[in-house]
Amino acid sequence: MLTTYKIFPIYLGEIPVHDKSSFTYMVDPGVKMTCPFISFLLLGSNGRKILVDTGPCDAEWGAKYHMPLNIPDGCEIVEVLRRDFDLAPGDLDYIINTHLHWDHSCGNHKFPGKKIYVQASELEYALDPLPIHRATYESPQYGVVSSWMRARDQLVTVDGDTEIDDGIRLILLPGHSDGIQGVLVSTENGPYLLAGDCINLYQNWEGNGKLRHIIGGLHSDVKAYFKTYEKIEALEQTEHIKIIPGHDVHVLDHKVYPVSVEEGSE
Repeated sequence: MLTTYKIFPIYLGEIPVHDKSSFTYMVDPGVKMTCPFISFLLLGSNGRKILVDTGPCDAEWGAKYHMPLNIPDGCEIVEVLRRDFDLAPGDLDYIINTHLHWDHSCGNHKFPGKKIYVQASELEYALDPLPIHRATYESPQYGVVSSWMRARDQLVTVDGDTEIDDGIRLILLPGHSDGIQGVLVSTENGPYLLAGDCINLYQNWEGNGKLRHIIGGLHSDVKAYFKTYEKIEALEQTEHIKIIPGHDVHVLDHKVYPVSVEEGSE
C-alpha cells in the first residue's frame, strides 16, 4: 500500500514589507505585502518524518546581509519542531531543500548528520552564481559562510525528477532558480505539490484574468519558468495534483493538509 503523508506548514517569521511584484512578475509593482517564511513537516503513515526546507536566518543576520525581518520569539525551526511536534533534530529521517536560497536553507546546519536532498544543478549554480544572485545564495563569493555551506557534506544531489521514498517524489521546476525542485507528496486526498518559490502565491497559478499564470518576479530563466508551468499543468491533468505555494499567507489558514474534518473540507 502506498504511503500517505500529512503535511504540516510551519510559520518561521516573515518579511514585514515586501514588494508584491517580486512574486508576480510585472504585476502589481509598488503593492506591499507580508511575505511569510514557511517550511513543511511531512508525517508518513510509515512513520517517516521529513522536513521540507529549514527556514530563514535570524533577524540580526537578516538585517546585516539581506533585509529587515520579523522573526517572533518561538519561530526558530528546531524550537517549533520540539514544541509543536515533540521532535528533536535527530528524530527526522531526512530533509529536502526546495532550493538553496537563504530563506529556505539557513537552518540546514541545525540538523547534523541528516541527509539533505537538493538538485545537482542547484548546488552547482549556488557555488558560483551570477553576481546579482550571490547574496540570495550567500554564495562563497558573497563573503559569508552560509548555513548550507556549513552543512555541505550532508547534501545529497539528485538529477531531475526522482522518487526518493515511497510517496515522495522530487520534481525539477527550473525558472526561479536553475535547480529549484518541488516535492510531490502522496496523501489520503491525492497528491500535493509543495511548489516552493516556483509558485510563491496562489495567484501565480490562478492568474489574473489577463494571464493564465503569473510567473514569479525573481528568476534565473524566464523561458524555463514558462516551460515549468507547462510541466505543472501536465501534472494537474494526469495526476490531479493540488498545489501548495511557498510564501502565501493563506497556506497558514490550515494546520494540516489534507484539511482535517475539524477545519472543514477543501
